[in-house]
Parts: sequence; structure tokens; C-alpha cells
Amino acid sequence: MFFAKTTKQRGPVIKKRNYDSSLNEGTMNDRAFKQSDFMAAQLMEIENFRKVIAEQNREKITFREAIMLWIAEGYADEFKAEYLLNQREFEPALA
Repeated sequence: MFFAKTTKQRGPVIKKRNYDSSLNEGTMNDRAFKQSDFMAAQLMEIENFRKVIAEQNREKITFREAIMLWIAEGYADEFKAEYLLNQREFEPALA
């Protein structure tokens, strides 16, 4: 079999800019890593929450249901506040 060669077209090149302001320090790329660390830590917390709920109820619970319960019970707001206070204790997310 022969396959035709295709060329990938690339969009416009967007240069990375430093994003300095009083509220957000560092580069935009640094902010993306910090956000991914937060999301990874949050997903681990939700998964642990789901496992505890499943063990207590002795029935399966979906990840989506666990997310809805986690938010409804106020754990999302609590997690965000604690994360911002203890940001240095969390290990970076591995991509």
C-alpha cells in the first residue's frame, strides 16, 4: 500500500509573552503549570472522596456523581482555600 504524503499546515505563530502585573507574576506558561497542579490535586481529592463514599455505601458511584456531591457539600470551596494556603506542600503534577 502506498500512502500519499500530506503536509501539516500550521497556523500563525504566537510568541510567548511575559505576563507581569501586580496580581499575576511570572509568565503565562508558569500560570498554566500552576493551574494544572491545582487541577491534578483537586482530581486526586475527588477520587479519594469517591472511594470513601463508595465504601460507606457499599455501592459504585461514578466520578461525575462524586464531583456533583463534592461541589454540593462545599468541599470544592474548602479545597480551594486550603490549596491556596498550602500551595507549597503539594507535589507538581506530572504530565
